[in-house]
Amino acid sequence: MKITDMEIGIKTEHGLTITELMVAMAVGLIVSAAVAGLFLQTSSSNTQNNEIGYIQDNGRYALKVLSDDLEMSNFWHRAPYILMLLKVVAIHKARQPLLKVIIM
Repeated sequence: MKITDMEIGIKTEHGLTITELMVAMAVGLIVSAAVAGLFLQTSSSNTQNNEIGYIQDNGRYALKVLSDDLEMSNFWHRAPYILMLLKVVAIHKARQPLLKVIIM
């Protein structure tokens, strides 16, 4: 009489059950969705930061050109109060306290 593996209690099956496969696929899907969401959010944030950078660069360039032109026309020498007025307006638009204007 030959003893089989089933009689000894040794499992002969190899692999995963359908339930284990479905759980693994669900976990993988959740992780993939989280990574995709993070990528989209990072991409959107990067685009917005680039647009803000372009706006700031254009503003800096415009102020530099204007400042150079005013300096070449000797405008600052004739009206020293204009510079203080421009600082007040810039600080007001940035919603900073007016006390900073006095300190400057």
